[in-house]
This record gives sequence, structure tokens and C-alpha cells, in this order.
Amino acid sequence: MKIIKTVESKDGTKKLLLELDDGNLIESVIIPQKNDKYTFCISTQVGCAMGCKFCATSKLGFKRNLTSDEIVEQVLSMHEIIGKKPHSIVYMGMGEPMNNLENVIKSIKKLNHPKIYNYSERKITISTCGVIEGMELLRRKTNSFLAISLHGTDDKKRSELMPINNKYNMKDLVGLTNFFPRNKKEKVMIEYLLLKGINDSDEDLRNLKELFSKDNVMFNLIKYNNVKDSNLEPSGDETFQRFSEELIKAGFKTFIRDSRGDDIAAACGQLKLG
Repeated sequence: MKIIKTVESKDGTKKLLLELDDGNLIESVIIPQKNDKYTFCISTQVGCAMGCKFCATSKLGFKRNLTSDEIVEQVLSMHEIIGKKPHSIVYMGMGEPMNNLENVIKSIKKLNHPKIYNYSERKITISTCGVIEGMELLRRKTNSFLAISLHGTDDKKRSELMPINNKYNMKDLVGLTNFFPRNKKEKVMIEYLLLKGINDSDEDLRNLKELFSKDNVMFNLIKYNNVKDSNLEPSGDETFQRFSEELIKAGFKTFIRDSRGDDIAAACGQLKLG
């Protein structure tokens, strides 16, 4: 694996274009946080087969899974750039981690190994579109955290945005969130992209509060970053504040995710090899 290009955003985010030994390309992202800390966002596949309407990577199609070594090498490449370990690692780059779960789990164990990277599994978060069997296995085999890309509060809306919902529906996902936490302090992160006129109504807000348990999940509200030909728009700041305030009032731990690297197509949903 070699770094072909590094692009830096005005906010300090760095996007790496990496060439694999067979010539395929992937992207990884270094995201600066407060107090000189960093998050590494890594990929698990070349392209993606999930077909999510809001994601640029889905337009590339699926080529192949990354090996566990290729996943680990992304971390090592980014470490070399900033000169230290990240505060956190998120498997939120290109690809669906649960469709390459064997190599994802192997990579977590390698990163955790004292002679390889000696990195805590509890600082790693795996994000998924909602492959139920994969999430159950992840719980058994690792100590890493789970994030679920939800983006809809009923089956009709979610299926229109994410075809995987036709196989693993809302009932399946809600049930999984009640099962996954390993202790009372652990929570599943529900990632929710707020889209103007699509999933940002009072009814959607009410559904979120009624579907999930404040004891088992926390919410991460995400701004939509433009993807060509998607015909989607982000909700306004007032909507973000309304959702955040109401969810917090209902007892849910809730964050609004900062959009980092959108000017270099490095933000959530924008990775597309360019």
C-alpha cells in the first residue's frame, strides 16, 4: 500500500488516497479533534454494494473486500503522518464493515495486539447499515462500539434511502439495540442524517423517541454533505437544534456531528476516490 495523494481541508482534515498492491484505490481520513487529538476514519472495502442514496461511495459499486492487513495499514499510514496514535478509530470509510466482518475482526485484534499497535478495542467504533448477523458476531468477538446508520424512522422512508432495509427492517434494528450493549454504561450510536422534507418532521422526531430506549442508544445527528445527482438537501440549523433539544429532553445522549473536510469531499458520505 502506498499513499498516492494527500489533500488537506481548511479545517485541518486530511484525506489520503491509497493505492493497494493490485492497483485498486481507497480513501482514508485523518480528522482533527480538540486538544491536539485525532480520529482515523478507515475503509473496509474497495467501493460498496449497499446502494445508499445519500452516499458517493455507493456510486462506485463494489470491487472487493480489504484484507485485515490492508485495514491495519491505513492506520499505520495515518500514524506516520501525524506522528502518534489517534484518540479514536472509526470504521466509517468506504464499504460496509459487516460484509467483510472476518477481516474487520482480524484487523481489530491486530490493532489491539501489543506487538503490532497495542490499541484498545474500546477506542474503536464500527459503523454499519444494519446487517443483523454481523452485529451479533461483532458483539461476541470484540469489545468495540457499534454505530448504526439509521436515517429513517419507518420502513418506507428508510427503504427509499437504504435498500438494505428491505432485508433488515426497523423492527430488527430496534431489537438489536436492546441486545447489543454489554453493560449499563455502553450505548449503541444511532447515526441520523437530517434531510430536508424527508426525515425531519415532528412525526420523525416522535418516532425516534418512541422507537428507542435512552438506556441503550445515543444519537449522532449528521448534516448531509452534497453528493452529485442525489437530489437531497440538508435540514436547516433550526431543525438540528430542535431534534437535539427534544431528544436530550427525552433523556437521550445526543450530539450534532461537526461536518469536517466537506470542502475536499472527505466528510461523511463523500468518499469517492477524488
